[in-house]
Amino acid sequence: MSHLTMTEFNRDLVDHLPMMRRSILARLPRDLANRATTVDEILSDVCLLALELQASYERGCFECWLHALRQIAHVRYFDDRAKRRKRETLRADLIDGTDDDQEESVSLSERVDAVDGIALIEARAALEIIREMPGREGEVLLLAGAGYRSAEIAKALDLNAERVRKMLERSRAKLRQMLDTPAAQAA
Repeated sequence: MSHLTMTEFNRDLVDHLPMMRRSILARLPRDLANRATTVDEILSDVCLLALELQASYERGCFECWLHALRQIAHVRYFDDRAKRRKRETLRADLIDGTDDDQEESVSLSERVDAVDGIALIEARAALEIIREMPGREGEVLLLAGAGYRSAEIAKALDLNAERVRKMLERSRAKLRQMLDTPAAQAA
């Protein structure tokens, strides 16, 4: 497959910004303070990811690819937010606690970072496996992961809804199998 030129890529990215903004907004909790700011932060992260990963994009479903990046940016944003809150809590504990509490808090913070790192490695391995799936299997899986139902995916890709459901079953089984192999666990 041939790569998009920089101009084509930038045009497609800009054309998809309103759709991405709506998609991000739809997935945010309604009671979240500063929703507009959060949408802007996640959207800018999607754009940065897209520009960083432009060389890896090959012609196909640009919207699917952007939704995968949106999911990554969304998870990163809320993971970073949770880490900030955890660190703020740990700092407050350090101020109120003794030296023993400080050592315990630091080790807890390091453990939280290690768990987040493992989750990120697993997510990257899954995304790499999905990218390598033949035909439309990867596209179908990415759209399902972005929250689309089988009927919506079928309409978007001009496929039969039953075929999409079967492709999802096979793709999910294949992904589970690949993630359970020792090579994927070592990644």
